[in-house]
Amino acid sequence: MKMFCILISVSFCILMLTMPGCSWSYEAAKVEIDTLQPFQNYSSPTKVFLRNDNVLIFPEGFTLRYNHLIGNHSTFNFKGEELKSDSTVSLDSVVAIVQYEENTSGGMYFADVMNGIFGTLLTTTAVYCLICPK
Repeated sequence: MKMFCILISVSFCILMLTMPGCSWSYEAAKVEIDTLQPFQNYSSPTKVFLRNDNVLIFPEGFTLRYNHLIGNHSTFNFKGEELKSDSTVSLDSVVAIVQYEENTSGGMYFADVMNGIFGTLLTTTAVYCLICPK
């Protein structure tokens, strides 16, 4: 009975370790600044590169209003150090905009579930065979 409890505990631990490993894939797409529509909400996570070598990260996207990018963002310099963020950013100071679109397919979700189930079972069986060889 004690061995069964150990196997269940090991299985649970392995399952918990495999769950964060689910693979979501994001595709980066450059946004042409000329094609941005005013008063439109862009909800994808976005990285904005400025003329002064700073990088803005908009994790929830941004809205373009009166030639300014508005939204919650973090500002980083070229060394990766976080800087104080302004509330709005002028479109004139933007060099490039990259948006990240999630493109995870149903097949990838299915593969992740199968990996979680069978990977856990096979790893638990391997651990059991190492502990109690017959």
